[in-house]
Amino acid sequence: MLKPARRAVRGAAIKFIADPWIAGPENCLQYFEDAMIAIDDGKIVAVGDAREVLASGYIGESTWIDHYRDALIVPGFIDSHTHYPQVDVAAAYGEKLLDWLNNYTFPAEIKLRDHSYADKIARLFLAECIRNGTTSIVAFSTSYPHSADILFQEAAKINMRITAGTVFMDSFVPDKLARSAVAAYDDAKFLINKWHNNGRAQYSIIDRFALTSSREELEMVKQLKEEYPDCFFHTHLSENTDECKRALELFPEHRDYLAIYEHYGLNQSNSIFAHGIHLSDDELNRLAKSGAIIAHSPSSNNFLGSGLFDFKRVSDYGVKVNFATDFGAGNNLSMLKTMDSAYKTAQLNGFSLHPAYAFYASTAGAAKNLGWDKWVGNLEVGLEADLVVLDNRPTTLMAWRVAQCRSIFDLLFIHMIMGDDRSTRAVYINGRLIYVDGSLQLV
Repeated sequence: MLKPARRAVRGAAIKFIADPWIAGPENCLQYFEDAMIAIDDGKIVAVGDAREVLASGYIGESTWIDHYRDALIVPGFIDSHTHYPQVDVAAAYGEKLLDWLNNYTFPAEIKLRDHSYADKIARLFLAECIRNGTTSIVAFSTSYPHSADILFQEAAKINMRITAGTVFMDSFVPDKLARSAVAAYDDAKFLINKWHNNGRAQYSIIDRFALTSSREELEMVKQLKEEYPDCFFHTHLSENTDECKRALELFPEHRDYLAIYEHYGLNQSNSIFAHGIHLSDDELNRLAKSGAIIAHSPSSNNFLGSGLFDFKRVSDYGVKVNFATDFGAGNNLSMLKTMDSAYKTAQLNGFSLHPAYAFYASTAGAAKNLGWDKWVGNLEVGLEADLVVLDNRPTTLMAWRVAQCRSIFDLLFIHMIMGDDRSTRAVYINGRLIYVDGSLQLV
């Protein structure tokens, strides 16, 4: 007789069985009208039709069962590019990227010199991630090493999967944020030894972007990446046309923006480039060859007027694409609202983004691209139990529309277009119920 699971989650559910870009949207997922996900020691030990799991031996008298009706259970969302220090600048009015950084972002990041304020912001940020169903994050901190350390500490308290790091930037930023290349290298090395592969944490070597780094600093980033090749490299790339122009003014020896990073050996399979809106065909070919990831941040792109990312063009080149909020230029932490913005952006590029693509790029596909699919991203036996329960009726209008659904794809589309934080009925992180019915369970 199998050991009974400690907890089980029951309700309608989906799991991905293939990449929709390869298998087609209609063949990429499995839908269960009545699923049972059995969880023991934080991991999924059985998943499938409820009747079959109930008969499997994993469900016993000691198993606590959470049954959700009028809901849909999906893998926890993965936000592949976000900024925790930017809580104070969400919905800041009226600027394009470079002015927005100078007038809003940098002053907000300077406030995190205060350790207690950084801790307050980190806790608020992570709570809002959970409230929106995000269970794994890829995050920027600031140039202050304690800001990254605090974020890792707070994420560890709730056992959230995270990659983050301190930010290299030594040029064209306020003096209070600038940090020498050597000091930034030492900071990062200390934090790597403390946090990389510690529990559910991994370290990202983060360069803000080429515009704020000297050649000396990029050499230090290169050296650090060579010393710790399994750390992610995370930066911004081709977000704004003025940014692209300025990058080549600062580094005229390179043929294009991506070539700056390539010169320092930073276009790799575990490199994460946020945005990638204004990329040439040649740059896309090189990104596809390296296996690097573009973190598509449509809410931010629209808010700052940066441009329309062409999801189909980039995907047709074979470049990996994950979805991301880019909070605070992205003015919310909802992956559902990110999907909504992605759909509208794709429409303006002449492509109708199927909900299977959107949910995949925010869950199983994101995990695969990040190398996290051995841990999270899907409802599979052996994976960590990061789950989100989406309420099918969080508003009167959604309840009305859901009643008219004819397929699981109708339901997913309604969630991605009409959903927000109100859609989150429950969140499980590593098998622990951490959010339910509007209440955070953080103790």
